[in-house]
Amino acid sequence: MTGRGGLDCALIYYIMNLFKLALFPVIFGVGISPMARPQSSNDRPKMPIGRVKLALMSFLLISALLLLPQGSAQPPNDPFSVIIAAQWPRDKVGSDLPVNVTITNTSTKRITIIDTRRFCDYDVDIRDGAGDVPPTGKWRQKIKCEGVEISGRRIIRELKPNESYSDLLILKQWYEVDHPGKYQVQIGRKIPDQLGKGWVKSNMITLTVTE
Repeated sequence: MTGRGGLDCALIYYIMNLFKLALFPVIFGVGISPMARPQSSNDRPKMPIGRVKLALMSFLLISALLLLPQGSAQPPNDPFSVIIAAQWPRDKVGSDLPVNVTITNTSTKRITIIDTRRFCDYDVDIRDGAGDVPPTGKWRQKIKCEGVEISGRRIIRELKPNESYSDLLILKQWYEVDHPGKYQVQIGRKIPDQLGKGWVKSNMITLTVTE
């Protein structure tokens, strides 16, 4: 186990051992037989103050760790998910580079998504092995989405919980991928105003472009 989870488990294990060492002899009277235990209150052994402090600190630390938010345990706040997959993970320079996009309603209620121009609905991020972004495609340069009424495609999608639909994006329309190499691709879908604000990011995929 690596990362945050491994660190938390190791720390909790260490603290629990301290807790056991601090309180076990006091609570269960380790090393004192039933016949040898003092009967009078004056002769009764007192709990060491150092062990009490150590036990209390251990308990507080364990409680704090258990209350820390864990990324994998947090339920998604986005109303839908975006999963992408390349039709051809290996393609040639100048190809369309088509990518299938699957949008799934991850909420507990019915949602409405309206598909308009793909350039306005989606945000495509492509980076080569050096982290550089290819030049913007000529088609993408001509499209303006902010401050204008979007005309053209308008498809109303009514999705029940766990229901999905697919869309197809041609990455060549976004960027001019004219050099061979490996490219990392991530796509974002805009959240409709009635469902919130921002973008839902997809998984990351790798495209191999050859000559």
